[in-house]
Amino acid sequence: MTASLTSARRRSNGFTLVELVIVIAISGSLLLIAFLGQGQLRNQARFDSSINKVMQDIAYARNFSLANVNEYGLGNNRTSQLAGAVLEFDNNHPDNKLTELEPVYANTDPATGAISHSNLPASGSCPAMADNECFEIFFNSPDPLQLTTATAGEIAFLNTDAGLTVCSHLGGGFMTIDTMCSSANPAFGHPINVVLRGLTGLTATIQIDPNTGLAKRL
Repeated sequence: MTASLTSARRRSNGFTLVELVIVIAISGSLLLIAFLGQGQLRNQARFDSSINKVMQDIAYARNFSLANVNEYGLGNNRTSQLAGAVLEFDNNHPDNKLTELEPVYANTDPATGAISHSNLPASGSCPAMADNECFEIFFNSPDPLQLTTATAGEIAFLNTDAGLTVCSHLGGGFMTIDTMCSSANPAFGHPINVVLRGLTGLTATIQIDPNTGLAKRL
């Protein structure tokens, strides 16, 4: 009976050093797992926010094109009218700003009546910039993104008499807008896939419907 009481008292004195070391090791491991998990969640949330921002940029370009916003007061100019916008992607844009909005003008040849598209109106009514554009709007995102399938490319949203025309060229140098939006471009009329990668290696694909210009994440 005395031996049993002594053993019980010994067990009730507390944890042994070995037990404390084991508990501390397990706690540290759990804290490390939780910390790493939080970091991954933060990276994913930041990346998702950036992808959503690019989708908003695409929607902005589409809505800008359909609205026929007159940025430089061309009025009833009979040789040029704002006909849409190009959303340019470039991994080498300054300050990690992947996307840039540029205007597109429909220019009519007075002699032939033929229509061509350009970043400048035929009349030169707007102040041309050094890179031959009337104006440009750069967009930013929380997590700097880059194209994975090319270093640069363009998506054109043209508001024509037949409705909205959406076309693209993502890689291999730049095309003229009229070549991009014709059957000479193998990508014309097909869904436009923009594959993007974030700083931590996460990737996502945004697909744009060539008929409506609406974007969705695959």
